[in-house]
Amino acid sequence: MANTILMKNRASDATVPTPTALKQGELAVNSFDGSIFMGTKLGLSGAAGVEATASTRVGGRIFDEDDLSSNSATGLASQQSIKAYVDSSAGLITGVTAGTGLTGGGSTGDITLNAVGGTGLATNANDIALSHLGIESLSDPNADRIMFWDDSAGATAFLTAGSGLTISGTTITAADNNTTYSAGTLLDLDSTTFNVDLTEAGEAAVTVANDYFLFLDGGASGTAAKESMADYAAAIAGTNITASNGVLSGTGNDNTTYTAGTLLDLSSTTFNVDLQEATEAAVAVANDYFLFLDGGATGTAAKESMADYAAAIAGTNITASNGVLSGTGNDNTTYTAGDGLTLNSTEFDLDASLTTVTSMLNNSLKIGRADGQDSIDFGSDDTILFDIDNTERMRVDAAGVDINGNLTVSGDTTVVNILAGAVSNTIQFEGSGADDHETTVGVINPTADRTINFPDTSGTVSLSDTNTTYSAGNGLLLTGTTFTMDDPENGTSINEGTIATDDRMPIWDESASSWKYVTIDNLQDEIDTDTDNDTTYSAGTLLDLSGTTFNVDLTEAGEAAVAVANDYFLFLDGGATGTHAKESMADYAAAIAGTNITATNGVLSGTGNDNTTYSAGNGISLSNTTFSVAGNTGLDQDSDGLSIDSSVCTLTGSQTLTNKGIDLGSNTLTGSVAEWNAAAQSESFCFLAEAQTLTNKTIDAGAYNT
Repeated sequence: MANTILMKNRASDATVPTPTALKQGELAVNSFDGSIFMGTKLGLSGAAGVEATASTRVGGRIFDEDDLSSNSATGLASQQSIKAYVDSSAGLITGVTAGTGLTGGGSTGDITLNAVGGTGLATNANDIALSHLGIESLSDPNADRIMFWDDSAGATAFLTAGSGLTISGTTITAADNNTTYSAGTLLDLDSTTFNVDLTEAGEAAVTVANDYFLFLDGGASGTAAKESMADYAAAIAGTNITASNGVLSGTGNDNTTYTAGTLLDLSSTTFNVDLQEATEAAVAVANDYFLFLDGGATGTAAKESMADYAAAIAGTNITASNGVLSGTGNDNTTYTAGDGLTLNSTEFDLDASLTTVTSMLNNSLKIGRADGQDSIDFGSDDTILFDIDNTERMRVDAAGVDINGNLTVSGDTTVVNILAGAVSNTIQFEGSGADDHETTVGVINPTADRTINFPDTSGTVSLSDTNTTYSAGNGLLLTGTTFTMDDPENGTSINEGTIATDDRMPIWDESASSWKYVTIDNLQDEIDTDTDNDTTYSAGTLLDLSGTTFNVDLTEAGEAAVAVANDYFLFLDGGATGTHAKESMADYAAAIAGTNITATNGVLSGTGNDNTTYSAGNGISLSNTTFSVAGNTGLDQDSDGLSIDSSVCTLTGSQTLTNKGIDLGSNTLTGSVAEWNAAAQSESFCFLAEAQTLTNKTIDAGAYNT
């Protein structure tokens, strides 16, 4: 080692000598921070005094701090400071225990923890890596994927979600596209949409006391509900109508006789005014009145005196007095004909030559033939009208000239702009000769403003291509002007072959609006993973689900009170096989309101007479408003009606006669001996056809045998 000490004083910073600033074995002291450096050639041999390759820190300032608060990266701690710091920190860490997935640990000396590798994981010196079944070779797919074992490849790979599958985060969703659902009662299935079909409802007789119907509770957009027909009938029963178990009955009088009076005719149940029945009389204009409609054609009927009417219509030079109109004009002024006019008696005419007329100006000037025929009308401001047979044919105004009819031009015509709308969207060209053949140029109704420019060159405008020859290439057929894909069975342009897993099939990608292809292998993977067996469907309001069949269940409709002014009900429009529709209850009530019934906001009211007095006739009794049939001798009356009581003998059934006499008259009693014997329950009866012991009996004189 050289006997040279290089002393470097750094009074302002703690600069470290550069690697070659010192010779090997030389020392340098930095007086700024007390650091000591030695020139070295670490890892290399060399004699002292040769050029060093590093300046190595070999010493520094010694701190005497029990808490080592300076936390210096270059200073040294005294032995006492180290002991004091260790003593003060005793008990903080007594040992390290290996937790789950780790081994090692300890409480003294160097302590090491090691990670434990499991299935598919390998532990290395500095990390843990996947190392099983090819997992370590997978790269980030930058998308949601499922990892699976590809047995044919003998490696782990990522699955891509195909048709019917979506992956979002940790959720896999499978679309149901192969479960078969069927439409049950009152349902139709169109593709994947179920629709209610009321035409499928079986026809049945309505029991208005017990049956229910469906309606929309809350108006045209309300919720489906059900209501008993009996409650509905009670809701719409208004004045003069009662409802009992769903049956409506009018309580008014429907047999009152009405007659048509003066100026009225009666046709069936309709009264009409008939003015022809009015009698003729002389009008006294000073006192009489006439009828009129006050407020126009739909006004109310009113009357007005003829005198007031005359006063109202008396205008300039007319006076009205007690309904009589009088003119107040001048009837003695002398008039003469001026320039351009001739006077014949009291009639002025235009001079035939009009040589002296230089101007004809008037705000209502009209020139032509008799009024209503051909004329030129100057009566409107900034407008001249040319009329033929009182029909406008041409109009000249500030906007231009409008022609109503055909315009024929002989000679050249220069047009700056032609608006297609002004010529009915077409322009016809006659050609060089006037004949039955013209060329028509038209436009298809545009959906936006369009501009078509002709090029600045001479030539003929080409129309659609009708002579280019097209041919069908490989896999195509050409029929007329239509190309279609060729049928492989034709064998004309597509060769038959076996399917390989890497063969491709064209598929239309609807989301990208373009064609793409899939391999047979990819298609098979999609088929294998496309089965849906876990999608859950549930039946909503008014539906039942049995297996895979939905059925309408009207019993699920919640019961609600009917608001007949606003609610709707469902019906079949067009009969038992019509289409399902809805109708407001108010409109339905208006439709069924017939004779002597009116409908207001769904409530029916009888318009008949409800104060007629009724009385009970023979065999009928009247209690309040209830008529009943009265019973009498031999008749019983109950809630079911009249019946014969036990005191009356009927031809059917049995009857015991006690102390009763039967007048046979022309009637005959018939019966067999056995029947008579059974009926004759006393020895007092004697029968001629049988032996009979007579005891204390008297036989009248006459022929008899013993």
